[in-house]
Amino acid sequence: MHLDRPMAPQTGASEPDPFPIPARTFLRPPVVVEVVLGVSPLVGVVWFRWDMYLMLMLHLLAIAVSGTWLALRTLVLSRKALVYFNPQTRKPVRGPLPGARFLFAGLTVLGFGVPMFLLAGVISDEFGGAWRAQMHRLGDFFRLVVIGAGLWIPLAFVCAWEAASFAADVLLPLSGRFETPARTIAPAYRSLSRELQAFLYVRAFAVLRLIVTVLAVGAGVFAGQLFGIAAVAVVLVLFKTAVAVFLEAGAIVDAENEAKRRAGRPPL
Repeated sequence: MHLDRPMAPQTGASEPDPFPIPARTFLRPPVVVEVVLGVSPLVGVVWFRWDMYLMLMLHLLAIAVSGTWLALRTLVLSRKALVYFNPQTRKPVRGPLPGARFLFAGLTVLGFGVPMFLLAGVISDEFGGAWRAQMHRLGDFFRLVVIGAGLWIPLAFVCAWEAASFAADVLLPLSGRFETPARTIAPAYRSLSRELQAFLYVRAFAVLRLIVTVLAVGAGVFAGQLFGIAAVAVVLVLFKTAVAVFLEAGAIVDAENEAKRRAGRPPL
C-alpha cells in the first residue's frame, strides 16, 4: 500500500543547475559588454602604452564606480527589501531598522573605500614610479592619470553600463510596465523578491571584483619579478574578464530556467 507523504516546500535544490552554460548565452549583449569592458585594458596597453600602475589603477577606479552605484542602490531599497537585513531579534512586522538605508549605504562606502584607499597606497608604492613623483595633490592624479593617460575612456563605459543596469533594475520597474530581471543564482534566492535578488547579485559581483583585484596586487608584487609585469597584467585582465563573463552568463541562464520553471517547461 502506497501512502502519500507530505511534500517538502520546493526550494529548487533538486532542479538542475544552470551549468554547463549553453554556448549561445555568451553571445547575449550583457555578456558581450562584459567581454568588451574586461579586455579594454589590454587595448590601453597596446594603444596608450599603459603600464602596470595604470592597469591596476583602472581596475581600482572601476571598482570605485561600481561601489558608488551599489551605495546608490542601497539608498533606494524599499522598506520591504530592507527588512531582509534585520537582525534575527527584530520581527519583520516592525519594519527595517531606523535609518537602515543610510546605515547600509555608509557601510558600503566604508567597505569599499577603506580597502581601495589601502590598495591605492600599495599600488603607488610598488608600481607608481615616475607617476608618483609628478603627483602632489588629488587634482594632479585626475589630470595626469584619469584624463591624461586616457583612463577616463573605459571608466566612462563602466559608468554607462552601471547606469543602464541601475535603470533596468530600479528605475524602469517603478513605472509598473517593466519587471526587475530575475537573478536567482542559488535556489535559496527564489524566495526573495526580484529587487533583493538584483541587489544581492550586484553586491556579490562588486565584492568579487574587489577580491580579485586584491589578489592581483599581491600577484603583481611577488610574481612581477619572476614573470614580468606584462604577464601579470594579462593574467589579471583575462581572469577578471572570465569571472565577469561566466557570472553574467550564469545569471542569464538561471533567469531563463526560473522563467521556464514558472511556466511549467523544462529548463535548459
